Amino acid sequence: MNFRRDFAEDKAKDFLVTLKKSRRLAAASQEILTQLWVKYAENMPAIPILTDSKKGAPIMLHKPKILIIDSNLGTLDLFNEIINTDMEYSLFLESRKINARDAVYTKKPDLILLCADSSTCLSTGEALLSLKECPPFVLMGKVFANEHRAADIVKKFKPIDTIALPFEIDGICQKIEDDSMIAEGMIDELTELWKKPCFDFKLNRLMKKKIDGIFFCVSLNAYSFAANPSRPLQIQMAVFALKQRFPEALLGISGNIVVGFLPTDKPKREFESRINDALSEMIEAAEKPVIYIPAGACESGDYSYSPEDMLLYADKAMEISGHEGKNKVKFYK
Repeated sequence: MNFRRDFAEDKAKDFLVTLKKSRRLAAASQEILTQLWVKYAENMPAIPILTDSKKGAPIMLHKPKILIIDSNLGTLDLFNEIINTDMEYSLFLESRKINARDAVYTKKPDLILLCADSSTCLSTGEALLSLKECPPFVLMGKVFANEHRAADIVKKFKPIDTIALPFEIDGICQKIEDDSMIAEGMIDELTELWKKPCFDFKLNRLMKKKIDGIFFCVSLNAYSFAANPSRPLQIQMAVFALKQRFPEALLGISGNIVVGFLPTDKPKREFESRINDALSEMIEAAEKPVIYIPAGACESGDYSYSPEDMLLYADKAMEISGHEGKNKVKFYK
């Protein structure tokens, strides 16, 4: 069976209509499944992954490498068609031509995407677990719709993520992007927030779409002066409070500064109320002495959706907030 991009283009509209109507793919035909994978491949976003660089040399980016282990011949044929196109990912398929064990050593994938519905694929994956440098797994399959049935598989593979099938196109693209970043160590271990390069990449993509919202930054420097409990625990507790208050926000960390972007078209006074409440909870993470946590913010539309200008003026507002010492967010005016 020969899957070509002209096939995807001809059927893309029908696919999207079908997907919106059903919202699930359980009863979808092989044709719809094929189109899903084509659209998935076309919509894979580029991911900034840091590589080692010599001191003083610029930090370079590379395409994440993903080894796919799936016994669905239609899926494999499709990926074989798109593997050599100009994509943001390097994809390698486990098959008769590419042995999974050899691929791990020669291709050095960053991530393994494994179909958990196939006993053959699971056996292949189990053999890879014994390797010294086995990449992290992301498991996908219908089995993950039932947590009880999937428990043994998850316990064995310890995947960084699972994908329940059927799935929606936007969800799968976002999952693969995030999982690839996590596999490359782009998550800060202490706070579990995106490291600055990944945060910048995600923010730049939002700003290209001119998404209205509020950019903000919060300093964690004050925890250096609080004795109890330990500083790492204080920071973890503080960041947890911020995450709880802003579950829909994009959050990252740069040094001792938490940066965030909240997509919203609501008045900024609602944001001020929410973040000031979060600051009160963050202060409680340090028992004594009493600390002050500065926070600054600005609205994306006021600065022509420029990430650089937003960071500059939110940082200035944070400095003003620190001088006032009232644990209140300040907007730069």
